[in-house]
This record gives sequence, structure tokens and C-alpha cells, in this order.
Amino acid sequence: SVTPPKVSPAARTPGPQLGADGQDPRAGEFVQEVELRRSAAGCQPLRDNEVLRDAAKSQALELWSRQGAAAHVDHKGATAQDRVTKLGYHGHVIEVVASGTKRVDQVVGAFDWVMTDSDLLDCTYKSSGAAVVDGFWVLVLGSV
Repeated sequence: SVTPPKVSPAARTPGPQLGADGQDPRAGEFVQEVELRRSAAGCQPLRDNEVLRDAAKSQALELWSRQGAAAHVDHKGATAQDRVTKLGYHGHVIEVVASGTKRVDQVVGAFDWVMTDSDLLDCTYKSSGAAVVDGFWVLVLGSV
């Protein structure tokens, strides 16, 4: 009889499914859907910002690793503002997090009820960064 090889728990848990560039392509779709609503509110297009994208990805990976409810504070107690400031961003940010779905339309549809008076439609936000990691969605909007 052959004994199967022992597999460590870490080897049994697959990593998040990301593209070759380290991003989930749905992150861009996420921003596009938010942009449609912002455009209807009279906002100019958001500029992609690498620092905001890195902060969003960091939080999405954090949420994925904890496999809990979507949250704005990481395991060290840092907020989105703390994370972007540490990465060198010098503007005000807001962060939107969601979990529990794999489809862009469902995520943005869930925001529709809150978007009427939401910060997402505040045209003073000029830049964005988004990330999606296996059903954990994070969008960071920045003022510069």
C-alpha cells in the first residue's frame, strides 16, 4: 500500500486568483461601474493612482486572509487613511469595501442604495485605486 504524501495546511489552501499583473481584471470593471454613476452626477473621470491601488490591494488581501466580514480597519488597527499616508499619499481618502459576491454588477448594485448622497459621488475625489481578491472588493478614492 502506498501512503499519500503529507500536505501542510498552507498547501491545501489555494492563494487568491490574480492575473499575471497581480491584479484581478474585475478591479478595472469595478472602477468603470462607479465611474458611470459619478459621470451621471457631473464628476470628471477618476485618475488611476498606483498608491491607492496598492492600498486597495493590501486591504483586499488582508480581508481575504481573514475570510471574515468586509472591514475598513486591518489587523494592526490601520485605516485606509493610515495605509495611504504610509505609502506616501498626501490627500484625503475614502474606502469602500464589499464581500460575498464575485460579480461587479452585484457589488455596485449593492452600493446603489447608498450612492445618492454618498462620498462616492463627491466630485472632489479625483483619483482611485481598486482591487478584488476572491470576492473581497476594495475601492479607494483620493482627493489628489
